[in-house]
Amino acid sequence: MKPIFCIIPSLLLVIQSFAQNNPQISGSLETNANFFIRDSTIGAANTPQYDRQLYGGEAWLNLAYSNWGFDFILRFDLFNNSNLLNPTGSYSDEGIGRWYINKKINKLGISAGYIYDQIGSGIIFRAYEERPLLIDNALYVLRLSDDLAPDWQIKAFTAAKSNNLIHIILL
Repeated sequence: MKPIFCIIPSLLLVIQSFAQNNPQISGSLETNANFFIRDSTIGAANTPQYDRQLYGGEAWLNLAYSNWGFDFILRFDLFNNSNLLNPTGSYSDEGIGRWYINKKINKLGISAGYIYDQIGSGIIFRAYEERPLLIDNALYVLRLSDDLAPDWQIKAFTAAKSNNLIHIILL
């Protein structure tokens, strides 16, 4: 059995045992399964999936835990003979795909980890995910936000993506 499959449930049990203030645990599982049938008349041949593997799949397990005013989010990714990364190749891997910690203190929000965010409607800046298309633009971020009024929020964050630093302050 893979060590990660033992660590995650154990970690959740430890966190649950220390919980005192209405802890909440939630999660979701999204999977894709693919079966490949060789058909050279339509070009479904000469790739690892159609020639040898015949099946592939992806799975994403999201776990969220809230307590003490903190939100902890963890996503575990699993790829087995996946053709999402390269349609003519095969990709197999597993690991932590995203983690995130958030704390709200009155109107001040403090966040760290891999987050999704956008400025306005997303034309200037947007970090989002579309897992079935293998789009995951999560940024490794330290973010501060303050709710000035019901319709106004100021955000300041510094992010790293592909060894580039991004610094943004918005109102």
